[in-house]
Amino acid sequence: MWGPASLAAWCFLATAVTAQGMDETIVLQPPLPDRIDRIELVWSGGAEPTVLINQPAPSPRRAERLRGTESRLIPAAERLRSFGSCAVSWLVRGEHLVIQFEGTAEAACGVVWFLGRPEEAVDVLSFQALRVVGRASGTIEIGMADRLWWNKQDHVSCVTVSGPFEADVSLARLIDRVDLRELVALTVTAREVPAELTIQRAWLEAHPVQQAGAMKRGLWVWDLQKAQQQADQIVKTCRSIGCRRLSIQMPSAGDPDSVWRTFCSLVRRWRDEGIEVLALDGYPEAAVNPDRLLAGIRRLVVECGDVLPAGLQVDIEPYLLPEARLGQDRYRDYLISLAQIRQMLPPDVPLSVIVPFWFPQVSVEGRSLAQQVFERADEVVVMSYRADVAEALALMDDWVRYGVLLGKPVWGALETRPLPDERHLVLQLVDRPEEATAFFDRSRGRLVLAAPRSADSRFIYFAEAARYEVQGSRLSFAGRSKATVIRAIDQWAQGARHSPVAGLMIHDWEGYEQLP
Repeated sequence: MWGPASLAAWCFLATAVTAQGMDETIVLQPPLPDRIDRIELVWSGGAEPTVLINQPAPSPRRAERLRGTESRLIPAAERLRSFGSCAVSWLVRGEHLVIQFEGTAEAACGVVWFLGRPEEAVDVLSFQALRVVGRASGTIEIGMADRLWWNKQDHVSCVTVSGPFEADVSLARLIDRVDLRELVALTVTAREVPAELTIQRAWLEAHPVQQAGAMKRGLWVWDLQKAQQQADQIVKTCRSIGCRRLSIQMPSAGDPDSVWRTFCSLVRRWRDEGIEVLALDGYPEAAVNPDRLLAGIRRLVVECGDVLPAGLQVDIEPYLLPEARLGQDRYRDYLISLAQIRQMLPPDVPLSVIVPFWFPQVSVEGRSLAQQVFERADEVVVMSYRADVAEALALMDDWVRYGVLLGKPVWGALETRPLPDERHLVLQLVDRPEEATAFFDRSRGRLVLAAPRSADSRFIYFAEAARYEVQGSRLSFAGRSKATVIRAIDQWAQGARHSPVAGLMIHDWEGYEQLP
């Protein structure tokens, strides 16, 4: 597991840092991407920084979020716009909208209904359904356009209506094609002309979500040998914090039979003591080649067939791969690996995926990486890397809303291992050398943290976009007392009463045991 500096399309350690007068120079080893738009340098502990290239930049502002259990979509003249070759007119009366399509239509003909200000997106991820009641003469298609579809001047079809209708559109059914956090408009398209559509009422509906009982608690145990040697102490610690789940490192496929017998006996023993036991594994290389992990799953099913764990939990971290690969390719490979892992598991063994909080910010082929992880996982555990409970819950918000929509559990996580302080410097590509505060010399593979003394065709110019520090004490409970951690766990439980967070994992047993 890693801290917030992990968000990267390319991530590697610089091989050298030298001081030349006032110019700090960082040598970057090839291969490098053809185009570099953004560089983030993270100094953490050692002298050599981690270099993050083409990291997704935070959105300048998020779409307006629609809230409540029901959001009525009241039409307004300034929020309607016609398209196509036929004549379109409309009349707005209160919540009623009447649209008439006349003439002839050689192509698609209809109306765009903006849900916010024209051409600006709204966030509707908190809702589960679009409901529309009305009457149609002719055949009418109602669709949606998110930011991506809007830029393509296209939409996704939701439902086709004719005659009197009550349309109930499940948003979960559309989530693999529409980013509900960036919904720009509804579309109304006449399939034949003339036609008329009367919308009597339209609204977005959110079903009340109740936290099912007390928030669950769990511990990670990454050392199988220590788990065997200190099984009683682990259970004692688990019960002291009210936990009913233990995720334990599973053996590798090539480990001796004795190691597998130890693991399976622990699963049986802890299960008999009323603890939910998950097998735990993962490593960055599994994002591009999961064969070793898949072989381990095959052996897990054979060796523990009569006492299979309650699930498999994987921590793969594709962003830590050392080689400079195309970011999109890396995450595509990661998603393929997750699908292979899910397919390898028996249907009744859930797949739990450990993820960083920032995956919702990453787009893969125009869709949120978080949403695509959920398609393959039965559960996610979100590493928020925050010691402040309110801040941690806020960082999990998109994950939780995806989970509610798809009906899948979302767990949080609390860090007890020490994390170093970090210094961050973000550089953004600029065109003119006079704007630059740093430059990359492609011919020498050197990034120089100083303004260029002169223009040079070999240089790529960057300006400082941000500089900030992250204190390790803000990310982890390391060094604090067990009593402080227990209070934080109780705060999580309090917060979860108002949020459908399924549980909280503690990282990890050894880290917690080392606290005073």
